[in-house]
Amino acid sequence: MKNTELADQVTEYLLTCDDSAIFKLNVTTLAGLFHVDRSHLARQFKASKHFTLCGFLQKEKMGRAASLLSSSSKLTMERLSQKMGFCTSEYFREVFKRHFGVVPSKYREYKMGIKKSNLLMLIALGSQNQLMLHDLSLMHVIIHHLL
Repeated sequence: MKNTELADQVTEYLLTCDDSAIFKLNVTTLAGLFHVDRSHLARQFKASKHFTLCGFLQKEKMGRAASLLSSSSKLTMERLSQKMGFCTSEYFREVFKRHFGVVPSKYREYKMGIKKSNLLMLIALGSQNQLMLHDLSLMHVIIHHLL
């Protein structure tokens, strides 16, 4: 198997596997899935993609963690860090902050705040549109009576 074929297969696998599967993965388990040596897989991936497999895997995991954080306010940091395979929630918090620049709880607050503010904005726009339509209807009635 060529370097790029192996790297492409690993990339496709990582991008298509579900959250529970990806959170359990590391370079060693990936190497086992593809029946290659861990070091060989890491070298081939780096040579083909020009970034490390470990870095790509972590980026994919963090993206999925962020998605879970912004979609579920009931998921605790402890539960998410366990689900992702981190030993402690403190380490998860540290890795998440390194990746996104904010701690997971602030990320969630920001994302949930955006959703709430978007909803409030839509409600406000809907109210304005109804008022505008009401005003147009009223003007239409007045003009009709004048003619």
